[in-house]
Amino acid sequence: MEKLLKIAIVIAVAIALMFFSIFLIMALPNIISDAQRNWSDALTPKLTDEEAMKIFSNEIIYSKFKTKYPDASEVLKNHNNRNVRIDLTAMNFTTFHYITLNMDYDPRNGVLDYSIRCNLSGDDHLPSARDTLAILYLEYTQCLQIPKSPFTNSESDIVYHDYDESVYPVPSQYQLAVDRESAGLHGN
Repeated sequence: MEKLLKIAIVIAVAIALMFFSIFLIMALPNIISDAQRNWSDALTPKLTDEEAMKIFSNEIIYSKFKTKYPDASEVLKNHNNRNVRIDLTAMNFTTFHYITLNMDYDPRNGVLDYSIRCNLSGDDHLPSARDTLAILYLEYTQCLQIPKSPFTNSESDIVYHDYDESVYPVPSQYQLAVDRESAGLHGN
C-alpha cells in the first residue's frame, strides 16, 4: 500500500509539473509581450492634444483639406502615447455625400498614416486613397458636388439613385475598372 501511495504522489507531481510547463509555454510569451509594451508605453513621452494638432496641421493633406472644406468638422482622439487620430469630415446636407480624411499618428515610432474616402448617400462610396495618393484624390474628386438624380425601375416601384459620371475626374470605363479592382474583381 505504501508503494502505491508513493507511485500516486510521483504521478501527481509529474502531472502538476506537466500542466505548469504547458502553462508557462502558453502564458510566458504573452506576459513578456505585455511587459515590453507597458515599458515601451511608460518610456514614450505622452503627446498632448496641442502637440498632436501641431503634427497634423503641419501636413500638406490637412491644409489642403481645410482649404477646400473650411467648415469641415474635426474630431481628435488621443489615446495617450499609443495612437492619436483626427477625423476631418465635410458633408453636403442636400445630397448627404460626405468626404472623410482620417489621420493616424503613432508616437512610439513616429509614423503618420492617412486615408481619404468619399461616401455617397445610400451606402455607396468611391474607392479610397492612402498616403501620397490621398492628396491627388482630394484635388481631383469633387465628392460633395456629385449630383443625385432619382429614377424608378420600370419593373418595380424601387427608387434608385444614379450619379452623374461627368463629374468624376476620370472616364467612366476607367472608373468602373477602379471600382472592380477595389472590390477584388478582375477582367471585364
